[in-house]
Amino acid sequence: TLIQTIKDIWMNENIYISLISVKRLQFNILEHSLVPKHIILTKKEEDAVQEICKESNTQAANINSPGQIVISGLKSDIDNAVKIASDRGAKRAIPLKVSGAFHSYLMSSALSEMNEAIKNVTFNNSSIPLIANCSSKPMSNVSEIREELSEQLCGCVYWQRGIEHMANEGITTFYEFGPGKVLSGMVKRISENSITHSVSDYESLINLQPEN
Repeated sequence: TLIQTIKDIWMNENIYISLISVKRLQFNILEHSLVPKHIILTKKEEDAVQEICKESNTQAANINSPGQIVISGLKSDIDNAVKIASDRGAKRAIPLKVSGAFHSYLMSSALSEMNEAIKNVTFNNSSIPLIANCSSKPMSNVSEIREELSEQLCGCVYWQRGIEHMANEGITTFYEFGPGKVLSGMVKRISENSITHSVSDYESLINLQPEN
C-alpha cells in the first residue's frame, strides 16, 4: 500500500544520505543570493500580481492558494512592489523570513551547480505519477523529473494549480510530511472537501492509517 511504501522510504538510510547531499547543496546555493526578500501578497489575483512583478522587477515565486501569492526579489524591488500592490488594493503584504530567493531569477547563478548535483543522482521512473511544481502536470519518467528539479530552482511553484489538478482527477485525501500544518490548510482552501493528514514525526508516521 501507499502508506507502507511511505513508511519503508522513511526507514531507508539511503534516502537520508540523499537528503543530506541536497541540504549541503542548498547551503552552497545560498552564497549566490543577493540580499533576497520574499513577501506574501494576500487578496490579489494571480494576473494582477504578475503585472505588479513586471513593473517592479520582482517575480512570483509561489502561487500557493486563493488570495496568497509569494513574490521574490531584491529588497528595494520588493519594497516597490509592496507600494504598487497597496495602491491597487492589496489587503496586506507579509514579509517572510527566508534564507534565499528560491524559485526566482536571483538563483540563476547557482543553476549549473544544481544541474551537476542532479546529474550525479540516480533516479528511477516513478510508478506513481508526480505532480510537477512548475508545470502542475503529472510526470513519471526520469528525464521529466530531472528537468523539473532544475526548473523549479528559478521558476515559480504553481502549487495551487497542482492541487486543483489532483482534485479534478478525483484525489480527495492528502498527506503532509513535515512540521506544522501549513500545506494542509492551503489544500483545504483550494479544495474544501478534501481530507488532510499531517505527519510531523516518527510517531505520527507509524500511527498513520490508510483511508477506508
